[in-house]
Amino acid sequence: MQLIHNLKAVKAAGIQVKSYRMAETHRGVAWSCNVEFHGEKLGMVSNNGDGGITHFEFGPNYQASMFALLKNHGYKIDLTLGETTVDEPTEAQSWLEFVIPQIGDELRELKGYKRNAKKQIYVELEAESKVVYYKCEDTPANRAKILALHTDPVQFLNDQFAAL
Repeated sequence: MQLIHNLKAVKAAGIQVKSYRMAETHRGVAWSCNVEFHGEKLGMVSNNGDGGITHFEFGPNYQASMFALLKNHGYKIDLTLGETTVDEPTEAQSWLEFVIPQIGDELRELKGYKRNAKKQIYVELEAESKVVYYKCEDTPANRAKILALHTDPVQFLNDQFAAL
């Protein structure tokens, strides 16, 4: 699951995105968050959603380090804007303008998975690259029953969600 892979890369890079907020505007999406790097608070990153620039409260040296570490740890950027796919930016700041709100969205999605994992088991069907869930308590007996339903390999995701 790409979300798990990406959030492991974020963690390995020593980056934390906190207090992520977003809202739809008439011209796009406004968002803001605080960024920490290796435990040091760097400051806010924000975009007001009117088609303008993204504001960073920290400089290009930190941006370049974060860019390099995330890429080295295999973070995959989503380059779709609606129905259009854009080229991957090659400069650190431009790349982070895509990645930081993506991390915020991934963390929000993870929070939902963690909340729901208390009452259901998430399974990735590896052959189909698809995630499904079963509404039951996460126990060894229920996992065994789920394994019996599938002939192709499956990966249980609840433990990975909890570790992030």
